Amino acid sequence: MSLPNPYPHRTSATQPGQHSSLIPADVQRLQSRACAQALPRASTPLPLMRSKRYNFSSSAVGPDFAAMRECRDARHPTIRDLQHRLGIVCPDRDQPLHEQMLEAYGFRQLIDGVFEGMHAALDLGRYLLAGLPDIHLGPRACAAASLPSRAALDKLVSEFAADLDYWISPATYHSADTRGLLIVFGEDHYDASVRALSKRLMREFRPARGDRFFMEGAEAWICDERIRQYKVRKGSCRLLEKDSPVEAEFLRREHVVERCLQDCLDYVRTHAPGAMVTPSVDDGHAVDTYLKRWIPLLPAQALAGFEPLKQAHHEALQQFSQLFDTTLPQRDQHMADELMREIGPGWNFAIVGANHLKGLRERLSGLPCVFMLPRVIADKEPGLRLPSRLKDEL
Repeated sequence: MSLPNPYPHRTSATQPGQHSSLIPADVQRLQSRACAQALPRASTPLPLMRSKRYNFSSSAVGPDFAAMRECRDARHPTIRDLQHRLGIVCPDRDQPLHEQMLEAYGFRQLIDGVFEGMHAALDLGRYLLAGLPDIHLGPRACAAASLPSRAALDKLVSEFAADLDYWISPATYHSADTRGLLIVFGEDHYDASVRALSKRLMREFRPARGDRFFMEGAEAWICDERIRQYKVRKGSCRLLEKDSPVEAEFLRREHVVERCLQDCLDYVRTHAPGAMVTPSVDDGHAVDTYLKRWIPLLPAQALAGFEPLKQAHHEALQQFSQLFDTTLPQRDQHMADELMREIGPGWNFAIVGANHLKGLRERLSGLPCVFMLPRVIADKEPGLRLPSRLKDEL
């Protein structure tokens, strides 16, 4: 039996003397174009190898190649599709090769240059925006209104009264002038709501009137991060623990923690089937996501070798945390000395951890200062609450 003609409207009667290659049953199914239009649509002959209903509204005549491709794709899946159905995760082994090709043809250097230019443009715009509040319009005498005053402090405290607890030193309460005022803000470095409050506070920062900004820590990236967050001029941030005597010990313990964490990541990368390239130990969120994904895929025999590495990291992290508690008085004294030595004529903003407020308040209570603690932290840690004396004097 031969195949039916996919173009029934092109069929013609058999010429005399010629023999048809179709059997009589097939001949009856082939109708002329006029007969096909007279029949119901349900009985209209359809082209061969169609995978969906015939499109009667279309004027095109011929095989439906799109439908044929859909049928082919459904019956012949790719290797990637089969791996996905079977749950096979293939590592991206081409990534190092791609990086080498980008480096060889200069695309890597081009990309780095483009991003450096973009960062420079953003820094320039941020620098210009940070300087707008310091531009004084009008007569020169109007510039005196920007100097810090007691009214400005009253306004600042009233704006944060719903979100912050505060303590005002006697020197500030009895003084009509707030020049050289020290504002110490205690924060939780990892709480987004607390970071938002510190950002609101830093909107009052005015370098043109002699304000200064101090930040807990000893590494330059801390200042860079806060400069981007607060949108202040580059170089405005001063580190309070840059020359601290305990900083060397902190760095040594931190390197131990990072080395133990890297050992854990390398072990998982080697023994977990299909594990991808390990993230940087500096990216805590990426490290946590990586370990949660690939540790459950470790074979049973590999888990025994992973436990000692996990225990070593836990012990190093505990020792690092204990160092914070044992050296807290030394750090408080060092930061207090730095503040008394570097304090400026305007307002001085200091952002420190909430656990430093008590020690700094004991050492700086004789200066004109205001200590602020977010109520979110005070509710979670009642021991960090500020005393109520002179709290409501303003």
